[in-house]
Amino acid sequence: AKPTDKAASADAAAPASESPATTALRSAELALKQIEQYEKSPRSEDWKLGLAAAQKAVDLDPKSPQFWRLLGRTYAAGAKEMDLAPALAEEAYERAIALDPTHAETRFRLAALLEKREARSAAIEQLEAALSGSPGLATLPTVQSMVRAYASDDQARRGAAFLARLAEQNPPGHAAQLGQALLLKEDNQTEAALALATQLADDPKAPAAVIEQARTLVKALQGAGQGGK
Repeated sequence: AKPTDKAASADAAAPASESPATTALRSAELALKQIEQYEKSPRSEDWKLGLAAAQKAVDLDPKSPQFWRLLGRTYAAGAKEMDLAPALAEEAYERAIALDPTHAETRFRLAALLEKREARSAAIEQLEAALSGSPGLATLPTVQSMVRAYASDDQARRGAAFLARLAEQNPPGHAAQLGQALLLKEDNQTEAALALATQLADDPKAPAAVIEQARTLVKALQGAGQGGK
């Protein structure tokens, strides 16, 4: 039998006396298994089984943010299987956030979907909310993503201010400071951007990737300054 057949058979063989909570958890486990399999090697049948199991878990326990997150992940993975899947994924993540506003990963996943359809302001709001509650998650890739979103949405000044606060909340905040410097440049605050970039470029405690990008930014700013003379 195929793995999906076995999984479906196991789900069908649930004891009649099983509690709704236990059934919901087991359905969620099945959904996760099927979606992980689908993400590795896409097969429509795996996704359909995963979706049915995730929906069942939510139906049995609609107050579980964990199950709504799983349903959101399932829909997000199935963009090629169903035209409405991305929109339904957003709705599921929003339900999860309403039940558990502090869960940063859910906000990151929702932000990624929003960015895909160029809803940048909404994506920025989710990223800011996620990092305000968990400033330690402001890694360099995350900050770079935020910088692109702010710049594309003409909100460089807002972004620079937010990343400055983030760096203060979670010192030393090298990645956030680099993002701040990049957005200061985007906002034509050249002197402030150069001062911050120079500070990072000369900071031996900063990560190598931050130092490298800070040095590149310093050169760009110095070149722009010389070109303007």
